Amino acid sequence: IYNTWPGMDGMIVPRWSDLFFMQPWWKNFFEHTFTVQFNHRIGAYLLFMAAIVQVVLTLRARASAMALNGALALAVLVTVQAALGIFTLLYQVPISLALIHQAMGMIVLTVAIWHAGRLISAPPRASSIR
Repeated sequence: IYNTWPGMDGMIVPRWSDLFFMQPWWKNFFEHTFTVQFNHRIGAYLLFMAAIVQVVLTLRARASAMALNGALALAVLVTVQAALGIFTLLYQVPISLALIHQAMGMIVLTVAIWHAGRLISAPPRASSIR
């Protein structure tokens, strides 16, 4: 409904009263279009930042190539997903872009689970300090 970016309805950060319009307040998260779309955008921004932070922390920790490659792959996929979401909005949600955005979401989730599984099962790296 709000096909602009980065703002929604002319605002970067909407008024509290616009987000929590319905009573009881918790219904806004499921039934109020404005709040649902705003939360989707905020979730996307947080996910994008988390993916970038993971790459930076992986580089700083001098982690294995496996960990770095997984972090980079996830960051690239999240960036593509964010771009698809923005283009989907700006082009007023054509079904083809909307479906690609949905499919990419499944790919991002799959790669995130795969990457987490690899990190959990990876043997600990030997310390260079003795």
